[in-house]
Amino acid sequence: MSYTEEQLGAYFRRIRAGEATSSYGALAEIQRAHRLAIPFENLDILLGRGISLDPLALFDKLVTRRRGGYCFEQNQLFLRALHALGFEARPLLARVWLGASETPPRTHTLNLVTVAGQQWIADAGFGGSYVPALPLADNAEAATADGARHRLRRTSRPGTLAGEWLL
Repeated sequence: MSYTEEQLGAYFRRIRAGEATSSYGALAEIQRAHRLAIPFENLDILLGRGISLDPLALFDKLVTRRRGGYCFEQNQLFLRALHALGFEARPLLARVWLGASETPPRTHTLNLVTVAGQQWIADAGFGGSYVPALPLADNAEAATADGARHRLRRTSRPGTLAGEWLL
């Protein structure tokens, strides 16, 4: 299910971005606007409240009630907006290695988006930092306005499966 034109309009008002096409520039703009407007929030989890990934419940929480959410909520909202715009996209699971001494479980999600035949990873919901959309290519790099640099590479890190990627 993707969002209706009315819901898409409300989403764009929430993130303070204009309507867009399904281009890389639009993907980058929407992801950045989403990250700036909708905060990472895991209060419901900490308070023992249930989390619903139902598209309408997510829309109500993050757009209508102007709350934040954690990665699964954020990236599903982002994914459904991308679908409504005509992007080809799907969710991916990921591991967060920060501070891990053993292989962590896949507890994070992000989106794989295809634009003009090129695959990009786009994450509107990582709580610790902002990483611009990156092409799914070994040694792809991106920098943010604050000078942070990010590199994506295939890894053979112990405890990972062949073909996993490390950001």
